[in-house]
Amino acid sequence: MTEAQQRAEGRWHKGFIPMPKASAWARSPLSKDVSPPLQNNTQERRRKVRGLRRGICFLLAFLLSLVMGVDWATDLPVAATNNPIITVTFPLSTEGAKIVDATGKPVILRGVNWFGIETEMHAPHGLWKRDYKEMLAQIKGLGYNMIRLPYAVKSLRAPEVTGIDYSIGANAELEGKSPLQVMDMIIQEADRQGLMILLDSHRLNDERIPELWYGDGFTEADWIDTWKVLARRYKNQLNVIGADLKNEPHGRASWGTGDLETDWRLAAERAGNAILEINPDWLMVVEGVENNVPGQQLDIHWMGANLEGVERFPVRLSRPNKVVYSPHEYGPGVFDQPWFSEPSFPQNLTRRWEIGWNYIATKGIAPVFIGEFGGRQVDSQSKEGVWQQKLVNFVQKEDLGFAYWSWNPNSDDTGGLLKDDWLTVQEPKQDLLQGVLIATRFAHKPAMAFIPDIKPSPSLGMNPTLKPRPRQPELKVTSTMRSDWQDGFCMSIEVINPTDQAVRDWQVQFQMNQATISQTWNGNFKAQGSEYVGKPLDWGRAIAPGKSRELGFCANKQGSDYQLRELSAVAVRSDAEFPPSVRIPTTPPQLKVMSNLQSDWQEGFCMSLAVINPTDNKVRDWQVQFQMNQAAINQSWNGNFQQKGSEYIVTPMDWGRVIEPGQKHDLGFCANKQGSDYQPQQLMASSR
Repeated sequence: MTEAQQRAEGRWHKGFIPMPKASAWARSPLSKDVSPPLQNNTQERRRKVRGLRRGICFLLAFLLSLVMGVDWATDLPVAATNNPIITVTFPLSTEGAKIVDATGKPVILRGVNWFGIETEMHAPHGLWKRDYKEMLAQIKGLGYNMIRLPYAVKSLRAPEVTGIDYSIGANAELEGKSPLQVMDMIIQEADRQGLMILLDSHRLNDERIPELWYGDGFTEADWIDTWKVLARRYKNQLNVIGADLKNEPHGRASWGTGDLETDWRLAAERAGNAILEINPDWLMVVEGVENNVPGQQLDIHWMGANLEGVERFPVRLSRPNKVVYSPHEYGPGVFDQPWFSEPSFPQNLTRRWEIGWNYIATKGIAPVFIGEFGGRQVDSQSKEGVWQQKLVNFVQKEDLGFAYWSWNPNSDDTGGLLKDDWLTVQEPKQDLLQGVLIATRFAHKPAMAFIPDIKPSPSLGMNPTLKPRPRQPELKVTSTMRSDWQDGFCMSIEVINPTDQAVRDWQVQFQMNQATISQTWNGNFKAQGSEYVGKPLDWGRAIAPGKSRELGFCANKQGSDYQLRELSAVAVRSDAEFPPSVRIPTTPPQLKVMSNLQSDWQEGFCMSLAVINPTDNKVRDWQVQFQMNQAAINQSWNGNFQQKGSEYIVTPMDWGRVIEPGQKHDLGFCANKQGSDYQPQQLMASSR
């Protein structure tokens, strides 16, 4: 697999799986069940209602707790499981194949991966939709007891984050904070709500998963130094239980070869001992490799899943009761590996798991924690569903810990526990996992404030010096009445940047007396009496020099005085605050778009679109336009579809707006036919 393939489409991909015996691989967003839900609408509607109801119940419970002063760590009822609530006393250590707390009580970690800090946003994803405290409360309320929190070395050195809507609830507390300070806030709130945190060195830069623990512009010293800073910073933060030293070693990475440049086992020992010297309480979570293990029995493994070398070449640390081994396991939805097509499937899986990693627990060498597994399908018919059910049963039988991939819905190959609205629970997935979840509470009382025990390292940019805010560019704004009828109207607002500086964030303000907004596009509008403030969606915050953004709304008339007054636009942030290296290019690259009719039946069809960047420049934002006459979209993926008559404009989800040179972004929709002229026409893509 090439590096370009690993960068993929700008959306977070799980399927970075180099295949030694396969020349090509492909994934489709339609690997999820598209047609079956359309054929069984009643069942799907019930699932959607149940999932939405469950999400809303957690939201209401969270809001009620703020009013009544509920302590989430002890008082929040969790979804029913087959296991009693366990009180955990920190720190954790190991005893044979078990993780135990300070009293010797077994603790099984069963949680989720919530990714985003390791991406170019430098913050957990979904905070453009949800309050971070509410998000954590939902994780806890569903019965999970821990979060694997990925980061990138580059992210923690960055001065700022993006992708957070600070107007949503407690997210205001995150405004102006660095990525590391945002991590602080997430960890503190997780502590208050009774969630353990496993830190995960997921990437070095914020673009891809490297083969080794060095590279992509970073050295081994950078990697270890970052771990040392975190070990010191969170030494007294009891709910931070350990370090997942490096995500998915693969390619040249080896185990037991003695090669200092590639032997991951030796690197894990160097990093683990350096961390334990500072923070002796943490667990050291060590993933496997992909290949290059002397005497390995299985020809092919997932990245990070080959732990065959542990018995002959165990990780040797200064504190031996701190080692946990962690494979990653995926199904055919990520890549259709040969063993999924063997006649003995799925019975052959147990043997593979035992040879690859579970023997470590079976023989009492150390605990096994599955750091990632997940997939879109959990049914009893598809190969992916059968695989996932088999693994969950195996986890329960063997008393293994895990972190499900992922909490986020925007993992392209696997989807998430949440739907694309970042609120509604994927009911079939949660039902599969519910019976194996183990709720916990902490013996300690969480600290109300976090105070690092050392001064942050300047190299990580944790406390940048504040400078006076420079004068912001002056924006122009125009409004256009798109439609006007007896009971309502639709208004388009265009914000223009006439300057030579790129605007990084902006808002519009206006007065409107006798009208109530009923729907919006490309922005969020909030009213205080007759005063309105409109803010762009996250992907639309940047305006390049000489360019413009459009947003708008439709409203119900409540009298004759419904026209906008005193309309203005102001820049909130601009490139005057940033070095020239982050300026937005003034000449957008030309994009290509291709369509493919994935399925077509009597009453409807599903269409996939691929937006391709054939240039040498990175695209930071884009949109697709097309005309569709006799069809109505009923579901979509990887994009926001907005309709004006027969004209459609599609903008990416925030995580999908970047398209690297030579790469593409997949999106699509399903629609109900309303006549024979249902095919999309005049399809075009443009960068913005």
